[in-house]
Amino acid sequence: MYFYLVVTRYYPVPVTFCVKFKIKNNMVPDYQRDLFPGSAENPQYSLRQQNDCLTLPRRTSLFERSFVSSVIQQWNTLSPILRNIQSIGVFKRELLRSMFPTRTVPSHVMHGNRLLSIIHARLRNNCSDLKRDLCLNHLSDHDICLHCNIPETSDHSFFHCPIYSNERLQLFRDTRRLHPFNCNFLLFGNSAFVFRKHYYS
Repeated sequence: MYFYLVVTRYYPVPVTFCVKFKIKNNMVPDYQRDLFPGSAENPQYSLRQQNDCLTLPRRTSLFERSFVSSVIQQWNTLSPILRNIQSIGVFKRELLRSMFPTRTVPSHVMHGNRLLSIIHARLRNNCSDLKRDLCLNHLSDHDICLHCNIPETSDHSFFHCPIYSNERLQLFRDTRRLHPFNCNFLLFGNSAFVFRKHYYS
């Protein structure tokens, strides 16, 4: 269980899997459940893919890239054992174990404020509220920064967007002993530094 608490700070569970799990186990309102088709179960035949969620017709590229289509596609890639788990806590733990079997978590992500660690993990895994991440996860139809008219990525937010100028100056002051660094260093750290030399925005 301790590993599960630690690894979720570094590897958050993709929201697409959690959404379909809750729908399958009647943990969401009816209007959300109605957005997704049922499974391909057939009582007369033992089908190899009988537990798969039925794939909706994708007549346009826009729908093919949509959140609903992505949820169905990713859910059908899971093993029947994972899909038949009843507890969402157990489901998340086993899903993480199947996705990251090495269980190697850098020591510097096991320290610091819990909320900041969650935000840090979401940025690292392209699950943040940045426009680029929302677009990649089919939750937005564009990835353009409203202030700069260019893609809103982690690198753009950390180093270029004028709306975060004050926060950027503070970040540079707090990490001046680590310069020069880039976005990859801010998100993933560097094993060459001991914990006390790791700084977070």
